[in-house]
Amino acid sequence: MAAKYRNAERSLKALHEAYAELLREKPAQRITVTDVARKADLTRNTFYSYFSSIGDLHDSYFSYWKVFIEYLHRRKVVFDSDNISALVSASADYVYEFHDRYHDFVERFATSPNLRYILRRIVVNIYLALLDDMRTAGKKVTERDRRCMSYLCFVAYDLMYQNACNDLVISRDEFAKTLLDLVEPFCLLMRHNEVTPKGSDPAMLLIGASVDTNTDGDTLQDFGFYDSADSPNTIGNVADD
Repeated sequence: MAAKYRNAERSLKALHEAYAELLREKPAQRITVTDVARKADLTRNTFYSYFSSIGDLHDSYFSYWKVFIEYLHRRKVVFDSDNISALVSASADYVYEFHDRYHDFVERFATSPNLRYILRRIVVNIYLALLDDMRTAGKKVTERDRRCMSYLCFVAYDLMYQNACNDLVISRDEFAKTLLDLVEPFCLLMRHNEVTPKGSDPAMLLIGASVDTNTDGDTLQDFGFYDSADSPNTIGNVADD
């Protein structure tokens, strides 16, 4: 049993490392299951023993957003557009506690053609997870909540990225104050804007994502990771030959 577990761990690690290497070599939408399996020296059947698609593998490898959400869960922090100080404080703590990990991540993919894609997907996953947490807590999610949350995610991740690159050398308290000063006025302003059609949040459009809202909640319809007109907006949908 122990040997089987170690083999499974090795296969999973090999798939992750193969995918990471391919991401540094070519656009994500051109990476196929065959590419990953071949690079990992494994079979396609082995790939499908762990993942249902390239997108599934991607989210498994880039689990940073899940670590952040779990961090908030431990602190029992839920988004509140009328009081964002708790979430801002927790975000600042997280940024400085995990600085080295994110710095290594940015360094590893700095020259990758997929860096923007990777970062945008992380931001959108955080946004959707925060919305799910609100619903789980029994809170009604308003259009104002969506707008404030998407703006907070965008600004916080931009600051975090600069901090990880060591371009923003400030203390934890300065980081928290800067984030709060940038986002809190926006949340106050949004009190007067509850009539915007669902799914047209400008902050989400700015990072290249369109979120379709319906009675079942928010689902990501279009990541829009690539600027080129002939580039697909999703991964894992190419011919796998």
